[in-house]
Amino acid sequence: MRKGRSKGVGKAFERVLLGGDDEERAGLESVLMSPVRQRLFAFLCRYPGSSLKTVSAGNDISQSTAAWHLRQLMEASYVSQKKVRNRVTYFPTGLVDETDSELLGLLNSETAKELFLTILGQPGLSQRELAKTLGMSDQSVQRLVKQLEDCDLISRTTDGKFVRYFPSDGLKRAKNRNYMREKEFRKDILRRLEIDGLEPEIVHQSETELLVEIQRSRFKSVLELSVDPFRTVLE
Repeated sequence: MRKGRSKGVGKAFERVLLGGDDEERAGLESVLMSPVRQRLFAFLCRYPGSSLKTVSAGNDISQSTAAWHLRQLMEASYVSQKKVRNRVTYFPTGLVDETDSELLGLLNSETAKELFLTILGQPGLSQRELAKTLGMSDQSVQRLVKQLEDCDLISRTTDGKFVRYFPSDGLKRAKNRNYMREKEFRKDILRRLEIDGLEPEIVHQSETELLVEIQRSRFKSVLELSVDPFRTVLE
């Protein structure tokens, strides 16, 4: 009796993780026939370099559920994992060059992104002015501007006794470096979906997006993927 109940609970828990009975009926031989994993994969295409906490919050699911689905995506080679500044981050396999993983990981940190956007909007602020504007400590701002400088996202100039910060062209240069990789990613994802037997068909594509219909048996879905993370990372 107790054993049977345990199995039932296990199956119920699995249905919650997978997204419900509709997914079971769709057949989950393919990782991306799961609506939850479709959402996570699309999220990472838009915000590569996100941490587990960011993925969880951005998709309104628990961290344990997000971790389980991310493992499935990694096992199927749709997603890769990388440690950036002691943070485990996740990327769609092949979308960005490894040399830019630190830059994207940094911009997917809310505090670093907020600081960078402030410098973009108000170039020339000093460290103290940035701290006051953002309600952060001088030490936190000092640490973050150093990281932004290391990633070639901002530059500094000396104005008397003040150091002032300005946006650089680093994000634009990274975007240009990634141009050919983005083109290859479009081809690679279509090949991978074909190998998984999902009969991919392009619904729409632009400079920044790729919409692909996938199908397993009579069940259809549309993947909406960003292919220009250097533009969407600041949204």
